[in-house]
Amino acid sequence: MLPLLALNGVLAFLGFRLRTVTGAGALAGFAVGAAVALSLGWPGYVVLLLYFALGALVTRLGWARKRALGIAEARGGARGPLQVAANGGPPVLFCVLAGFFPVSWGALAAAFVGSLATAAADTVSSEVGKSLGSTVRRLPGLARAPAGTPGGISLAGSAAGLLASLVICGVAAGGGLIPPAWFLPVAAAGFLAALFEGLLSPLETRGTLDNDGVNAVSVLAGGLLAFGWGWMATGGGAG
Repeated sequence: MLPLLALNGVLAFLGFRLRTVTGAGALAGFAVGAAVALSLGWPGYVVLLLYFALGALVTRLGWARKRALGIAEARGGARGPLQVAANGGPPVLFCVLAGFFPVSWGALAAAFVGSLATAAADTVSSEVGKSLGSTVRRLPGLARAPAGTPGGISLAGSAAGLLASLVICGVAAGGGLIPPAWFLPVAAAGFLAALFEGLLSPLETRGTLDNDGVNAVSVLAGGLLAFGWGWMATGGGAG
């Protein structure tokens, strides 16, 4: 376990040096990584690391265009502590609960994976949609909207988000976090929850929730959907 925690510290520092996170974001990321490492070990940590890597890569995709349009992430794409907490908080909640409720471990592991799949699908779909400049429709009414509009979806972005959810869940299934038979249902939960975020865009527009709050709600929803699947599949959580 110590080597994994040491690696977590090194990666948090590298994230700061590479400007994928701010200093405070690196500390938040270290805390998230440590919680996952202690709760789920290497299998969980690899899935978490994959999510962060995907987010960093797609954020830089089409950066010049996004900056010119004024829709690039602030601080050069470096995530701050609130962004890390919004996307990493629900997965940490589920993996920590798995340690307290071992009878529900399978369902809670699915919740962990589903929440990260949601976060990955949301980040990838948003950044790819902004990068490629395809037609954007705004949920819930599907009216045309400029790229970067809260609640906006595009064909390219949605396809990329679905692929991201599948990749996260495929790696999780390969690492034994979830049974292979749960791969598609959990990936579907992550993708649907990412789409659900678009339905929350009126709350962001009205100022009821900021973008981090909307992200946290959708990531939590993805985890709960996956938990529900795992609970039913194991006949009440045992497994």
